[in-house]
Amino acid sequence: MAHWGGYAQWERYLSEPWLMDADNKKQGGVEWLEELINPALPDWQDKAESYWTDFSWFSIIQDLMEYEDYPNVYVDISYTLYQEDCYPLLKVLLDNNPKVADRVLFGTDYFVVAQQGTERQLSLKLRGYLGEENYRKIAEENPRRFLNLDGAA
Repeated sequence: MAHWGGYAQWERYLSEPWLMDADNKKQGGVEWLEELINPALPDWQDKAESYWTDFSWFSIIQDLMEYEDYPNVYVDISYTLYQEDCYPLLKVLLDNNPKVADRVLFGTDYFVVAQQGTERQLSLKLRGYLGEENYRKIAEENPRRFLNLDGAA
């Protein structure tokens, strides 16, 4: 389970197009991710710190979901659903990136979201924007897979 970043990281991904992401990341497959997340590697801290200027947390987690090496990375959208200007990015990813779409979980951070409106209001806005198929995927199908409720190994 991974935190997909708060609004600031989604906004950074959208507003700073020079940040690297899955389409223009450093060459060499997942090695850069290993350098970022593996403190056992030599000079890990120096290498990891350099990535924070090149990548948004949003794109780091997106890349983790796209690599077959990390099949158990799932994210929840949590408080992000309050930020309606994030909806288009979420919808495009759900519509066009099956590896990511299969690992997004609906979530609300209820106690935080409740300060902005009711949970029902916010979830209906998201459901209306994403459409039934995408909403069911993140609210029903993906959580069942994540929790292994269908008995799959």
